[in-house]
Amino acid sequence: KANNVKFDYFATFTYDDKKMTEAKFEHNLLIYLRRLAVRHGWKYMGVWERGNATNRLHFHAIVKIPEGTSGKKYDHFY
Repeated sequence: KANNVKFDYFATFTYDDKKMTEAKFEHNLLIYLRRLAVRHGWKYMGVWERGNATNRLHFHAIVKIPEGTSGKKYDHFY
């Protein structure tokens, strides 16, 4: 699948445990990315991983953002 799309960005998403739980972060991020895909045609692929030093969950993604569909309104999802 990755070879069929020319991805624009690589991003790492992590969270602040003072703002939300790990489970809430995982749930909210997936909902957020799915909405961008359905409503605005974004494409993404990613993998969950834990940091070696902190064991903190984070998500590495490659993202294709169609022209004219990015902006400040997408800066956060919580």
